[in-house]
Amino acid sequence: MSGGSVSRWCAAHEQRKTGGVIIDGRFTVDGAREEVWSQLSDLTALAPLLPGCESIKTDEDGACRVTAQAKVGPIKARLAGPIRVIDSVPGESMKLRVEGQDSLTGSHVRAGIDFRLASGGAQRTEVQYSADVLISGRLGTIGQGIMRETVATMLEEFVRRFNARLTGASIEAQSLGALSVKVATRSIKTGVSSLFNRTEGQP
Repeated sequence: MSGGSVSRWCAAHEQRKTGGVIIDGRFTVDGAREEVWSQLSDLTALAPLLPGCESIKTDEDGACRVTAQAKVGPIKARLAGPIRVIDSVPGESMKLRVEGQDSLTGSHVRAGIDFRLASGGAQRTEVQYSADVLISGRLGTIGQGIMRETVATMLEEFVRRFNARLTGASIEAQSLGALSVKVATRSIKTGVSSLFNRTEGQP
């Protein structure tokens, strides 16, 4: 697979949920569905694309254990835990469960991620995903707005890296610091827009 790029990035749905965040989206890449599935289902190759990933190892039970740095607002944590495939239909869909804990901050991240593949035309594949993320401990004390923007930004960066892997394109991975700046900028814009809308509706 060569050339091509993400033809559409869409944070289609961001929903507040008690104690967590749900984010849906989709992107389209050049390549047959079988080839995209092969890349997506290889957890040892997929894990390094996660922002902040430091190390990966495979347990005896087949789980892929990842250690990664995370930052939500001003709070940083070093999370370690497994990524497991809960269910899959080769070439069509996959459900992942991701967990990570940091004893220093008492933080715990749990996420369920669903992927669904569909043909997007000749040698093109659309990947739909849904992430249900629950963050507790010190990381979870940050407001829902910042948390939602952080999850959305990390997913967007993962998509950029995944597409680059698929197409063989060269891409500079953004650091957690750079992503944190993007989160802060988005949060400010969202807050200003929300304030403007409320003010505009007043008599």
